[in-house]
Amino acid sequence: MNEYTSAILVKVGLDKLPVNAKTTHLSSLAHLFTESPNEEQIKLDPVVYAVERVQPADDQTPEFSLTTIYPGKVGTEFFFTRGHDHQPAKGETYFCVAGSGGLIVEKGEDVEWLPMEPGTVIQLRSGWAHRTVNTGDKPFVFAGQYIAPFEVDYSISERGFAGQVHTDGGSGVQIVRK
Repeated sequence: MNEYTSAILVKVGLDKLPVNAKTTHLSSLAHLFTESPNEEQIKLDPVVYAVERVQPADDQTPEFSLTTIYPGKVGTEFFFTRGHDHQPAKGETYFCVAGSGGLIVEKGEDVEWLPMEPGTVIQLRSGWAHRTVNTGDKPFVFAGQYIAPFEVDYSISERGFAGQVHTDGGSGVQIVRK
């Protein structure tokens, strides 16, 4: 990290798991999938995703994160982040750096799939619960930017998103509603 009068410069990793990233293994997400992981997945307990956060320089500067979701599936359902909402409700901006995937979002009865590929920017409106999903065979890397402070509310992930993202049996995705 380099500090200047006008800014703070931080380098985040893209080609390898960042040293200071928070990693989430399959064992801590297994109960959120439609199906249970197979014996090999349980034994290996792979990292499903890693998040590297850059703290804001001050209370007027957005927080930034770089998330990598690794490729994989449990049954036909693609690997995903835990998913959450913000309290108080605040929006978030995502920028896809590498790979392919998207956001499954919901608000009340509304569920939408927002696909992402390199160069895609999504400005998610406040009040939408969201989960990112890797639908490809390479790491899905995206940057997030948001205004802190807010509490991350994981209750939606524990009760289950209304939509899950599965392979369609070919090279596409299928949104399955509960």
